Amino acid sequence: NWFGESDFDGAIVNDSAAAAYVGVLANHGYTRSVFDSPVEPLEPRPASMRQWMTEVCELSGSLGTGIYDALGWARNLHRHVMSGTQAWIWWYVSKPGQSFGSELITQTYRGNVSNFWTLPTRFWMFGHYSRFVRPGYVRVDATPDNSSNVFVSAYSGDESRGRQIVVIATNNASQEVALDISILDLDDAANFTHYITNASMSMEPQLALLKPIGGVVSVLLPPLSISTLVTIPAPLPPAPA
Repeated sequence: NWFGESDFDGAIVNDSAAAAYVGVLANHGYTRSVFDSPVEPLEPRPASMRQWMTEVCELSGSLGTGIYDALGWARNLHRHVMSGTQAWIWWYVSKPGQSFGSELITQTYRGNVSNFWTLPTRFWMFGHYSRFVRPGYVRVDATPDNSSNVFVSAYSGDESRGRQIVVIATNNASQEVALDISILDLDDAANFTHYITNASMSMEPQLALLKPIGGVVSVLLPPLSISTLVTIPAPLPPAPA
């Protein structure tokens, strides 16, 4: 039910018999208002019960395809992550004939053939999460985790090749921001690659590696940008002789 999910959620969570059959509390978001509206956990729920946003897109009209649209979705995704959402799923990747914000890849036609493909900036925003925050990763404490213009979250996983750390920082300000990010139990031996999306770059890796000092990694965030910092995996062990 699109309009009464909070009533359903509360009834299920507060009924132990019903809750035993529910593994996921899911919600949808389809309008621009989801950009900056507060995100609250659907209900206080058992630890075994997940909270997912299972359909996200814009259905009320064109939002453009540039950096401002991408930053809006980045803010929304960040707020969901920080509220305890474990999955944030775009409605569909592409659909012929659409001309607004419901797709990650837009298609245009020549005659009756859909052979022109465009990647809106929101496609790359989504990649800052989906490429690096892999299944099984967990969110870890990172500060600052929120301010008026900068949003930061961090994730840990892939223990097989050393502890993999991923930091995602969105700068909504129109000026460059120098940021010192403190991450719980960060190893100073780690080196980070910095990927940037803004009005002129599409998840482009920067040549200079970032090295933490005292558990803090310092980074310059370009104006109106989305950044991912990811540690370089440790070398694979040598093959047996």
